[in-house]
Amino acid sequence: MQTSFASMVSLPLLEGVTIWVSVIFVIAGCFEHSLLSSQHIICIVCWFLTQIVIMIWRTVSRLPGSNSTQSSIYRPGVDDGLWCCLLVPLTVLGGITRVYKTQKESHSLDAATLSNDLVFSLISSTTVLSSSRHPCLAFTLVWLLPLSVRLEPVNIVLLVLLCLSSHLCVRRIPVILPKSFSVGEIVVLVQLVSLITWRSVSCLRHLLMGNNTELPQDVSVVAVIGFFSAAMATTAALYFYNNRQPLFFFVTYGVVALVLAFPALYLYLKMDPISWILIYLFTKQKRIFLLLYWLVCSVTAVAVVWITKFDDNRRISRMIQTDSHPLNYIHIKNIAPRTQVESRHSTVIRKYFHFLALGVYAPGLILDVSFLFLGSVVALVVLVLLEAIRVAKVPPLGPVLDEAFRLFVDEKDAGKCIFTHIYLLLGLSAPIWISYSICNTVSLLPLYSGVLSLAVGDTAASVGGSLFGRHKWPGTKKTIEGTLCCVLSQLAFLFLLALLGILALPNVLFLTIAVILVSCYEAFTLQIDNLVLPLLTFALLSVL
Repeated sequence: MQTSFASMVSLPLLEGVTIWVSVIFVIAGCFEHSLLSSQHIICIVCWFLTQIVIMIWRTVSRLPGSNSTQSSIYRPGVDDGLWCCLLVPLTVLGGITRVYKTQKESHSLDAATLSNDLVFSLISSTTVLSSSRHPCLAFTLVWLLPLSVRLEPVNIVLLVLLCLSSHLCVRRIPVILPKSFSVGEIVVLVQLVSLITWRSVSCLRHLLMGNNTELPQDVSVVAVIGFFSAAMATTAALYFYNNRQPLFFFVTYGVVALVLAFPALYLYLKMDPISWILIYLFTKQKRIFLLLYWLVCSVTAVAVVWITKFDDNRRISRMIQTDSHPLNYIHIKNIAPRTQVESRHSTVIRKYFHFLALGVYAPGLILDVSFLFLGSVVALVVLVLLEAIRVAKVPPLGPVLDEAFRLFVDEKDAGKCIFTHIYLLLGLSAPIWISYSICNTVSLLPLYSGVLSLAVGDTAASVGGSLFGRHKWPGTKKTIEGTLCCVLSQLAFLFLLALLGILALPNVLFLTIAVILVSCYEAFTLQIDNLVLPLLTFALLSVL
């Protein structure tokens, strides 16, 4: 009983300390570069106080994760993860710092745009964390909405709509997909989508006003339009499918995607989207090389999955042959694939894909970041579509995908949907998606946040902890030796990139502190590390 109590108390405490030290680190970095205006300081102070009040209130009232009514809709075996609500505002603050540091002479984004993003992220993060049945939401609006007085009226309306819709999503999505998220995880996902939507609508408004100079690069807008069109198409296909003919699912998806994406892309690009894609692809020879290389990596990944699945089936067949009793045959056929075989390979397969991600993303970051941006969004669309097919059991792919995706399942996939592989892609790509300037050649270090924290650090922590782990952190299975491997591997990777002339490293002391904070957070958090680690890494590396 004492061990269980220590486990429940120590981990959230250690996680909270790590997050708040990271918050202080990021804000101190902003002050060091004199990047915070008076409006920014007021925003951050009010946000700070509001976050503390809301967390205390929710802890005292034990809402939403603790009572028997609501705890059943969240992922079991973890704490609420309320500290995660701080991550997205930190990434915005870090992104602002990076823009000001590297583009002092000619800003690609004006100060008003940066301030708008910061105000939105702070207000949104507090709103989605609040509960409408308690005075936290009113407290949020009273303290933070006056800070948006400098926003244009259109932006204020958009701010209110996005905050209300985000608040609704945080409350309803866990009900629709029970046991798939913790509170902190759903808050982070909704914050990310809201931030991307905020920027996308701003781009669209400038487009309608005929002010294309304030838009980001073509690839960013094309990717955002394509993703939201695919998301709406997936929702429509799932809603109208209802066990009809498989062709109905794919026709619905294709029609909705084309109806939404094609006119919007044509309006923005002023040309046929297919022609634009071909021109974009064949403009640079390295994009052809990257495309072929990624196709080879994809084929390799699929081959590994099917070889592993074949090996599992062969093991199961041997188990069945050793016991001919009919009842034991049924038990082995139904239970063994999950508990005796697949659980043994799940961690190995997932870490293999972490390592493969290093080989996929590193060349893209080195050769062509914008093409990697577009390719990662296409990959996300494909993975979401495949997961929708698997969940809806659309023949003939549905049952096949269900068996293949079981290789990625761990104890964190307690719900109906399997998000492990999608979270990995999100974590690797999020630093690229949320960065203001993906082609800035002065400071590309933050763009490596996903690769650094997941493909290098998380993999090294898992392997090192398995091989050398002897001393465990209090309340967790993770070891101090694994954390040391995480720190050393990330530093070694960064020094290797600097030695090859790919990156210019900042102050080594501050860089080491940032890596240590990320490694400690990897050890202490019970949340999906594929989702939260890259965001914290991006914020810390951006202010160096």
